[in-house]
Amino acid sequence: ATPPQREAIAAVGARLADPLAGGVAVLKGATGTGKTFCVASIVAERGLPALVIAPNKLLAFQLYAELKGLLPDNAVEYFVSYYDYFRPESFAASADLFSPKRSKVNARLDDLRHAATQSLADRRDVVVVASVSCLFGLGVPRDYGAHRVATLGDDLLSVVDDVLVNTLDYRVDDETDDTVVGL
Repeated sequence: ATPPQREAIAAVGARLADPLAGGVAVLKGATGTGKTFCVASIVAERGLPALVIAPNKLLAFQLYAELKGLLPDNAVEYFVSYYDYFRPESFAASADLFSPKRSKVNARLDDLRHAATQSLADRRDVVVVASVSCLFGLGVPRDYGAHRVATLGDDLLSVVDDVLVNTLDYRVDDETDDTVVGL
């Protein structure tokens, strides 16, 4: 590890240990600065489940592949939207034209999502690499967690809920069936 990486690892470790932070830390940095190595080092050191959120499927897969190589003994899982293609329904008033929703589900991505959920129930050394868009499909994380049998994943779902609401400022619209409505 380089000196800046060692500093980042120590800073994130201190943040995770701070009870006021609630076990949540965000690692930001420019491309090529060693963020993935820092995350792998922290996960390996702490031996706790981790959620790594990437802005899109492509970056999520890159992080998944890198973390699988850096953490060969951990259950590194890939959890992204299972759609290969999704276009919401729309209406063009000027042409009085309605276009129905179109989508194509990728069964392999759906299987990977289920594998990630199963790993959370079975193991403690889980690293879930996810894209931001996959969180929309879960609904409200605490409601999703209420349907789980195992408790290990509930802690991670609680952290997701806290990050969505407090860190990313997502809000739940109680008048529209508890659907996360955005920033």
